[in-house]
Amino acid sequence: MNVLALAIGASRHPGVDAIVAAARELGGPAGVPIPGRGDRADAHFAALATGFAAHVDDFDDTHLATVIHPGAACMAVLVRALPETASSGEAALRAFAVGCEAQLRTGVAISPEHYDRGWHITGTCGVIGAAVTAALLFGFDDAALAQAVRLSATMTLGQRDCVRTMTKAFHPGKAAANGILAARLAAQGADAPAGVIEDPRGSRRALDALRCAADAQRARCALGALGEHLQAVSVRDRRAPPRSTRRCSSVRTFASADVVELRAHCHPLVPS
Repeated sequence: MNVLALAIGASRHPGVDAIVAAARELGGPAGVPIPGRGDRADAHFAALATGFAAHVDDFDDTHLATVIHPGAACMAVLVRALPETASSGEAALRAFAVGCEAQLRTGVAISPEHYDRGWHITGTCGVIGAAVTAALLFGFDDAALAQAVRLSATMTLGQRDCVRTMTKAFHPGKAAANGILAARLAAQGADAPAGVIEDPRGSRRALDALRCAADAQRARCALGALGEHLQAVSVRDRRAPPRSTRRCSSVRTFASADVVELRAHCHPLVPS
């Protein structure tokens, strides 16, 4: 998976160094490896560091309809949970895939208004996907899985104002850590309101600008063909640097006078 390779490649980023240093001061027993480093950390900080590293270079796969980067948070959960659960490869990949699908369908239900209002959708939806991945790896039944999702919906985070700073990459990292926390709390009997996502004062209404008829239509889009069609098939890898970092190149040199026209195209959700 390219998202794991990205996490390894960015494992020496200053932001990861900061997380590891904070883990030494604040964390518990350091038993979980951080990919690409010799360091270990507790479950929370290992997930945070891995999710951060996977997203910080902004090359991780992107869902075109919502611009969610679904892999970082769910993969960070795998790194944290696999040593404990000893899941098979098939079970791990299923947990990863279903977690990614959960966050993408959540994103479809609140897009594009959610992103337009300034939320960083990779963080806000990532925590739900991370909770699903964790719950499946931990072998939860349906009731416990639902409770983990409800708890995770109260732990959303991330603003678009953080783009172009390393804080942006903390969002999927923290989504992973919060998703694991939600699953652990659910396992210990913690609860959240049954309608915490869909109620009028729930997380979905708080995170988007939709009202009345649009709510029902968007919910149908999010849940339609469930089990038959995967939103994940619309995820694309990034083979070029994001946004304005791409540079022109040529087999020959040219002067400014040779340039007749420049055209740039950007996803409508990310004009910034």
